Amino acid sequence: LFAMHKIKADNGGIIVLDDYSRHKVTVEVSDISGNITAADFYLKRDDSVQAGEPVDDRLSEFPMFWNLPNLIVTDELCVTVPLGALYNNVGFKYGKVAEADTAAGIYSPVWQLGDDRLPLHVPFIVTIPVGYDESCTDRMLLARVGANGRLASAGGKVEGGKLSAAVRSGAYCAVRDTVAPALRPALPTSGRVTGSSFRIRATDNLAGISVFEVLVDGQWTLASFKNSYITVYLSEDKVSRGRHGVMVKAADAVGNSSELSFEIVW
Repeated sequence: LFAMHKIKADNGGIIVLDDYSRHKVTVEVSDISGNITAADFYLKRDDSVQAGEPVDDRLSEFPMFWNLPNLIVTDELCVTVPLGALYNNVGFKYGKVAEADTAAGIYSPVWQLGDDRLPLHVPFIVTIPVGYDESCTDRMLLARVGANGRLASAGGKVEGGKLSAAVRSGAYCAVRDTVAPALRPALPTSGRVTGSSFRIRATDNLAGISVFEVLVDGQWTLASFKNSYITVYLSEDKVSRGRHGVMVKAADAVGNSSELSFEIVW
């Protein structure tokens, strides 16, 4: 980030197009050992007027600088953009785009933070006050609000009456997740396993499954989790052929847990 003095270019690297011809630009980067990588691209001036985006009067713009840590603090919000997160100076757009709606499970205003065109090297930290009532803050997390209104977990942790999480640009709010993971064996009704493994469908509505365990006849059994499925691996040195009882336990990132018991025939 502090290598501006190592950049060699006319006019400080600013390219002025005085005509409408196509111009080739070459960028060369070398390391301390003299190894060089080059890339070419082309520029052509275009004076056609592009339609701008409509102004959203709910958003404010805060100047941020690439070579400094940046901080926005209000009574309802704190945004910390660490040194090294930005590639250039920007006007960081932020604002409240919807109020809290506890009846819908949304415990803070919905905040728009930055926009999709803001490049970030590392996430920034958003902190929202949520109070000290554990009946509300228990199992609370930050959620990203999609364009269709769907919520997706952004994680986070509540400490000292405040919810904090590392995020990238988007719309966010504080929500509670009180729904346990759903577990279902992906097996025929007979429970027969024909190979050396079987799968269990494991889904969660928001926070996401964070821990799981599989017991076969009460003994821990090797398993993995990927794409909403727990895959359980069987080996004859640990599990004999025949009928066995299986217990699956799973918990999401805020502590909701569930168990499922069933039988398999191997």
